[in-house]
Amino acid sequence: HSLTLQLTEKSVGANLPRISPKALESFKIFLPPLSLQTQFASIVEKIESIKEHQKQSTQERYQNSEWLSAQD
Repeated sequence: HSLTLQLTEKSVGANLPRISPKALESFKIFLPPLSLQTQFASIVEKIESIKEHQKQSTQERYQNSEWLSAQD
């Protein structure tokens, strides 16, 4: 079953469906091994660093083009 289907099956209430804490505790949530989580986090950090560097480079190029335009 998908998580959404499981939640729907265990929810109660017509107007405001909700799930009891006891029913919520019965769900199994699978997590990847910690080593894989750490590897993924490292990749995300590298991507964020590259994005920040590209943002700064873009800002510098824009400032340089404005400076060059002002020299005309």
